[in-house]
Amino acid sequence: MNKLGTLLRELFFRYGHLLSAVSLLAITVASLSPRGTVGDPGTVGISDYVAHIVAYAAVVLFAIVRPAAPLFWTAIAVLVWSCVIELIQPLVGRSGNLHDVWANAIGVFVGWIAGQMLRRFLS
Repeated sequence: MNKLGTLLRELFFRYGHLLSAVSLLAITVASLSPRGTVGDPGTVGISDYVAHIVAYAAVVLFAIVRPAAPLFWTAIAVLVWSCVIELIQPLVGRSGNLHDVWANAIGVFVGWIAGQMLRRFLS
């Protein structure tokens, strides 16, 4: 394995769960903050759905690259969390949206596939 592969392996194997938790915390804070704040995708000029896909893909990717990670349950837990956030959003002045749940699910799937590929590359 080359130096980049070794570096990535160390990063993901040692800090994958931490990176996943930090990513999920950032998503939660941004999703439950008022519209127009720093965490709102519209403030940086990207599509809301693209932001959802990328954010949830990152959470799952970081979590499942480790060889011992429980793949199925990790993906299900992240998807359930995204649904909980969408249900809570109306309580904080935002609107829950079924389209966001679909975008989150696509992100979980993309993260799963990318995580599997990276896991095989790093093993």
